[in-house]
Amino acid sequence: MPDGSNLYHYLDVTFTDGKSKKIRVNRSFWDSLRPGDQIIKQSGSDPVKK
Repeated sequence: MPDGSNLYHYLDVTFTDGKSKKIRVNRSFWDSLRPGDQIIKQSGSDPVKK
């Protein structure tokens, strides 16, 4: 029986140009977010809250 530790968490992200995309994030980042939070994602690094 799975313990849920390997479940994927996805965010629906809307970019400043109006486009949107689903991105996968780790559980600790997922748990820290609330609806309406803004994030910053630089190429090659994990996303962070703004």
